[in-house]
Amino acid sequence: MPSLLPLLVSILLVFLVVKWVINTGDAHPSTRQLNESNELRSNNRPRRTQHQPVNQTLVQQVQQVAPGLHVEQIKYALQLNRNNVQLVIENYLNGRDFPYPPGYTPPRAANNTSLTNNETSSDPRKVSNIKQDNLLSKFNVTEGMFEGKEIDDPTDMLQRKQFMVYKAREDMKRRLETDSKWADLLQH
Repeated sequence: MPSLLPLLVSILLVFLVVKWVINTGDAHPSTRQLNESNELRSNNRPRRTQHQPVNQTLVQQVQQVAPGLHVEQIKYALQLNRNNVQLVIENYLNGRDFPYPPGYTPPRAANNTSLTNNETSSDPRKVSNIKQDNLLSKFNVTEGMFEGKEIDDPTDMLQRKQFMVYKAREDMKRRLETDSKWADLLQH
């Protein structure tokens, strides 16, 4: 009798462990989501959703962030994304293309020419905000300013910037004197 009790307890433990392992497969979140989506589809819902009408306020919300998009592009994107403004804006900020609706012909520019890569785009995301600076005039660096000397006060940021610009200019002059490829680039 004393050996029967541990045997029964071990069998019971094995049974509980096997049952737990089998039930955890159904309890996994992805499995539950799959089962719920299958239940929704089986409730006599068609697989294709009909497009909901787009509200003008939704279009205006997207236009505030994406003024370069045409209204028809925004309406079509909202229809495809079930009027989810946040998703449409996120797609715009990620640089995704916004097609026109099927059968819609986009309006042409007044001069009837399409933009090339060299011309400026009306899309504000594609405009370069980088402006060319003349560092010599920006930091008041003059020829021979640091000729044969170092920085007086290493903690003075303006003087350090001036010194860096001066050194870079001197290095470029030396390189242009010795390297003909660099000199040819600046002449053309």
